[in-house]
Amino acid sequence: MDPCRRFHEYHWNHLVFVPGNDFPPTLDTDLLEEVEDATHLMDTDNMPLTTAYIAPSTEAALEALPFELPLPENLPFDGSPFEVVDLLDMNEKDGKEIRVKLKSVLNDDPLEGWISVEAEDATGSRLPTGIATPVKFSDQRTGHFQTNQSLESSMLQWTENDIWYTITYLNKQETYDVQKHKEILVDLAEQIMDQFNKQ
Repeated sequence: MDPCRRFHEYHWNHLVFVPGNDFPPTLDTDLLEEVEDATHLMDTDNMPLTTAYIAPSTEAALEALPFELPLPENLPFDGSPFEVVDLLDMNEKDGKEIRVKLKSVLNDDPLEGWISVEAEDATGSRLPTGIATPVKFSDQRTGHFQTNQSLESSMLQWTENDIWYTITYLNKQETYDVQKHKEILVDLAEQIMDQFNKQ
């Protein structure tokens, strides 16, 4: 099956998020290619727990996911289009415990800055690691804001529809300002949630 057949006629904005779309109950691997030589987590019998995949495009990766992953469109810098960094099945190819990470890079140089958007199954118990500050956004949802002073980056995490979302922001072209980072991350998160609210 040609991985492009399911989405090539759609405009990018439709693929970011379409209200009412029917998502597959598990990861649709027809659109993906398994990475045979990827490094895996192993179980007690030395069998791989995780499976890594690559997609022919960002659109294909979003189409294959068993959950919604809206992407912010108004970024705080002139970044590259979001590209898939990781696409993992975390539990022996069950197609449900999926982790995906996409990144937009500033001036095509990841050392200068980037925004990453991550999503993964959150049905299990999970709390942020490190020191997190509660942040209210988008109709009183609560996110967890954290900073990394050494890297001069910040992130915001929250759950929606049993999916754990994480946005991370770094911009070396600007003086590191925690409050500004918080405002930027809240804006990005609200863009994502606004697309959910259009359902």
